[in-house]
Amino acid sequence: MKLHACLIIAVLVLAGGPARAQSDAFSLRDAPVTAVESASATGQQQNQENLARWQQGPGSAAQTRGDVSMRRAILYSLLLPGMGEYYAGRTLRAKAFFAAEAGIWTAFTVLRVQGHVRENRYKKFAVEFAGITTTDHTDDFYKTIGQYDSSSDYEAEFKAEGRVDIWPDVGYDALERYYVENRISDFEEWAWSSFDRRVDFREMRSSSRLAYRRSLYMVAAAAANRIASAVSTYQIFKSGRGETVSRTGRYFLDFGPPDHDTRGEYAGAVTLIRTF
Repeated sequence: MKLHACLIIAVLVLAGGPARAQSDAFSLRDAPVTAVESASATGQQQNQENLARWQQGPGSAAQTRGDVSMRRAILYSLLLPGMGEYYAGRTLRAKAFFAAEAGIWTAFTVLRVQGHVRENRYKKFAVEFAGITTTDHTDDFYKTIGQYDSSSDYEAEFKAEGRVDIWPDVGYDALERYYVENRISDFEEWAWSSFDRRVDFREMRSSSRLAYRRSLYMVAAAAANRIASAVSTYQIFKSGRGETVSRTGRYFLDFGPPDHDTRGEYAGAVTLIRTF
């Protein structure tokens, strides 16, 4: 009796084992992804959607070549010469404009520094050789002292010309009053030690003003460089010589539409984006 019972139990165990194995194998194959895997897939999808939105941008309706917008490229060129060419895939041309822009602003800085140094030099020169007591006079004052050997000469010529303006009252008091009221605003008496020192002063001042004036030419050159870069970028798109490039692994600015604020306001921002 006991032997029969053991045989029955053994048969049931052998019969149920494979069934459970098959059941377990089936459940492992058909098991759903974990919560972590699901969240990771959702995050990757969201990143892809965000990248697609960045790449589309507000200028997506403009003429494009590949995934690059001509309107956006021209805007970049106006902001920084060469940036539009780089955005369109023409790196060699972009480097040329970058170098030109760097050279222009380097020259601007050097010229401004030269103008300032020379300005301080001629002001100190006037203190030493013309008897001026300070270096904070207006440019009109320094222009005037460079034209006369002394303040007495300046006064005499000023009054001589003023007789026409105050005629017929040309008495001493009237001329003195006219002179005091109309002479340079920050008047101070001066007298150059020699004519040569005054000539030296004028050359120093002229050199300073020339450096400042040339620095303004650099500003004009920077504006011209932007126009040239914008035209170059336009030609790249129109001629079709530019390469159709992917944004993967590149830097670009995003001028996307403003996001709506929960407070009922709109706000926008400029973003530097690096794609991978």
